[in-house]
Parts: sequence; structure tokens; C-alpha cells
Amino acid sequence: AALLPNLHPQSLTSEDSQRDIYDFLEVVGRALPLDAAPVPFIAVPTTSGTGSEVTKNAVLKCETHRRKVSLRSDRMFAVAAIVDPMLTLSCPADVSAHVGLDTLCQNIEPFVCNLPNPFVDALSKEGIVRAARSLRNVVINGQTDLAAREDL
Repeated sequence: AALLPNLHPQSLTSEDSQRDIYDFLEVVGRALPLDAAPVPFIAVPTTSGTGSEVTKNAVLKCETHRRKVSLRSDRMFAVAAIVDPMLTLSCPADVSAHVGLDTLCQNIEPFVCNLPNPFVDALSKEGIVRAARSLRNVVINGQTDLAAREDL
């Protein structure tokens, strides 16, 4: 959604006519800002926990450089996010374990940071409790345990 209007020839000046995806990627590219607004999109997550549906960041796997890289812009927020734990029921156990552990870590990190914040701490603590109590059930009974999926 972000690159479609930014790689289109009409959005480029003559000196930029050779732009490709690497011009916008961090680490392996030039990390240029987006010139045009991304195509509006609705985010519908089918895994749990990272909150990527409400961020301005896209993580892409770059096979050429054998790493994950980011594309970021304040213009990349979804116009809406549909978060429904039913959509995660078909997520395989191994993927559920990985994203579940990521969920737990994403909540522990701000809770133990050097700059405490009561609001963030309250949210993080609740996230830690929910992830810790539900991670095992999501991996073992993930196709049927909707309550555990909702926790993550």
C-alpha cells in the first residue's frame, strides 16, 4: 500500500526515475521518505500480539541481504484495524508459539525499562498476565481455545 503510489513513474522527478523499493527501506536502502500518501488499507491481523496493525512500520524480509528491514512513515497507518481472535484460530502451533513469545516480550520490555510510566506499566502488567496464562493453551489448543486467543 505504501509503495504503490511512490514507485509509480508519475510520482517521480526525472532524476528519481530509477527508484525502486530499496530507496525507501532502512538499513539496506536509502530510507527516503514517501513522496505520496500510501493507498488506504484496512489491517486484519491473523496472528497475535505485536500490534503491527496499529503502527507506522512495515517489516519486510530482504532475501538479498538475508535480514528483515523496515519501511516507516507517519503516513502508513491503517485507516482501520479489524482485530478478531476468530481469525487467529487457524494459525499453526509453531507460529503461535513464536508470536506468543513475542507478545510476552513486547509487554515485559516496557515494564522493566529505565523510564517507568504508570500508564504503560498498567498496560504492560495486564499484557504479561494475559500472555503468561494463555500462551501454552494457544500452542496446545489453539484451534479451539478462543479465550486464550483473545488474551494474546
